[in-house]
Amino acid sequence: EGFMGEISYMYDFDNEFLFNYGEGWNSNFKIRCTDFYSEYKRSMENFNLMLDYAHFESINKKENFKNWERKLKPAMQIDFVFNEMPFLMKAEYEIINEKDIDKSIEHVEPRIQTDIGFNDFSFSITIENQIGDALDDGLEDNDGKFWVGCEITGPIINNIDFRFFAGKEKAGLVCRNGVCKQQAAFSGLKLEITTTF
Repeated sequence: EGFMGEISYMYDFDNEFLFNYGEGWNSNFKIRCTDFYSEYKRSMENFNLMLDYAHFESINKKENFKNWERKLKPAMQIDFVFNEMPFLMKAEYEIINEKDIDKSIEHVEPRIQTDIGFNDFSFSITIENQIGDALDDGLEDNDGKFWVGCEITGPIINNIDFRFFAGKEKAGLVCRNGVCKQQAAFSGLKLEITTTF
């Protein structure tokens, strides 16, 4: 159960603001979450800027303890065209607070990503690092987790495209080369062939 509301305001053709807020809960209110997202877009002739901020918080009241989590994620994205090649650069700095029974942990996950287009092909590289420990890491020290991944996409023949990924990435929402999707954690090589008809 829950609700969600969104307001979008275009000041002029070059500046746009967006605000989104949602809450959810189960029938006995032992599980609750709130989600806030804000975004500012600035469009220019050959250059676009986007600043956004996401705030997610959840609590799960179990029999003897509470499990609480908060994620704060400011991000900046720019895209432009250079020599007829589109470039996209994105930087995020996620701050994660977790509390379980008597254990409280905070860590950060900075991330940078660059996507480049050339003719019909797109190339993306992502680098992300975990600084500090997370509750699901257990007792071992996992400070310094590192994820690096590269992806290239392009056409094979008419209506058939390929997507080749090499590296390591976290589970969650992944946006690369113009496609966003939820996926599981992965490490290794992956080839996807897509056809449309």
